[in-house]
Amino acid sequence: MKLILSAVVAATLFATAASAVTTALETDAVSGGFPTGKDYANAAGASKDDGSLRNDLGNALPGENQIIGDLRGEQDDVADWFYFTVRTGEEIVSATIMTELMGTSVPNLMGVIKDEDGGTIASVSFTAGGIANYLPSGSGPLVAGTYNFGLFFAEGSSTPNVDWTITSQVSQIAPVPLPAGLPLLLAGLGGLAVLRRRR
Repeated sequence: MKLILSAVVAATLFATAASAVTTALETDAVSGGFPTGKDYANAAGASKDDGSLRNDLGNALPGENQIIGDLRGEQDDVADWFYFTVRTGEEIVSATIMTELMGTSVPNLMGVIKDEDGGTIASVSFTAGGIANYLPSGSGPLVAGTYNFGLFFAEGSSTPNVDWTITSQVSQIAPVPLPAGLPLLLAGLGGLAVLRRRR
């Protein structure tokens, strides 16, 4: 009975962990700017040597991942870049961005995904104040690798304050199953090899 109870508890904990949302915050999440001095980088691949940037988010974890930040045009924070790694055997199957305006003007935003070599994988432009698809249809899932995500005001756009949340779904890639007849085929080939040796 104890064994069954332990198995139920373990399964419940595993299910809870698998469905948990992994969240990365740009700052310590208090209103009015960056009290800790931390900000996502303003350019792709920027260094973290000065200790003020938080642009390496580590590994994306299976399930839902949220990355939360803001653009503060009034404080010259007009771009956010960060990167993370998708591990072998996993893929990002969807990514959306929700934006909320903190002013009266409605800016146009650009979202970009680049690979490790700086090549653009996906690019999307949209008007702030709603939900947009960060991973356009037809671009396919993001498989194992390191990806730079960028969000910035489009050229010529107004630059008010914008809060944003990117939500991505990471799935484990199912292994390709062996065809049901493969073991029979191998057994048949082995039998032919044995017959050939006897001759």
